[in-house]
Amino acid sequence: MKFFFNSLLFLILLSYWACGSEPTQTINSLKLDSIANNNPIDSPKQETIALADTMAIDSQPNKKARPAFKSAEIKFVDTVYNFGNIKQGESREYSFKFKNIGDKPLEISKVEGSCGCTIGSYPFLPISKNEENAISARFDSKGKINKQETYLLVHSNALNSPHKLILKSVVVE
Repeated sequence: MKFFFNSLLFLILLSYWACGSEPTQTINSLKLDSIANNNPIDSPKQETIALADTMAIDSQPNKKARPAFKSAEIKFVDTVYNFGNIKQGESREYSFKFKNIGDKPLEISKVEGSCGCTIGSYPFLPISKNEENAISARFDSKGKINKQETYLLVHSNALNSPHKLILKSVVVE
């Protein structure tokens, strides 16, 4: 019988604690000294139990913040290159150098040109943190004349993807 009352008291205290109530709670219809002495409960009375006196309960456990991880991040040395004057029909190449300054490996998924006259090639393997590499850009001036501006879009897992690389030139006859 004593075990029953102690279990009941524990469940009542636990339910008050789980509901986020104050440390001092009122329990109706139980006379605590009767339970402790294994005497029958005489009459419904109101008793006050201080939870702080019986057990220490931390209602807000310390939650550790998750560390913030950066993703891959690409930093180009330059994003615009000017070939200057090119004879019509000539092809020119330039390598846009970059570095992965992020925490994760950089994976370039594709490089697409703004037109058929501009193509790019890129490393197919992941670029590790702090590793340097380059994207090659090729401009073919066949069928072009005067001032030209084309670009490559670099798609990757880096922040702010895609990145735009611009090629400028003046095609002369």
